[in-house]
Amino acid sequence: MMLIEPTGGISLDNFSIILQTCLEAGVPRIMPHVYSSIIDPQTGNTRPEDIIRLMEIVKALV
Repeated sequence: MMLIEPTGGISLDNFSIILQTCLEAGVPRIMPHVYSSIIDPQTGNTRPEDIIRLMEIVKALV
């Protein structure tokens, strides 16, 4: 099973190009680690609107 786990510095700004690059390279399983870039620093909660945006990007590319 081929898997790549991009990590470090991934945000909504670069998620699309990272995912697209992995897909173009023929990687069948991609597990990007978005980490704290989608966490609200004031509340410590994940921003639901960021999850929605990430899913929109995935659906558009896959």
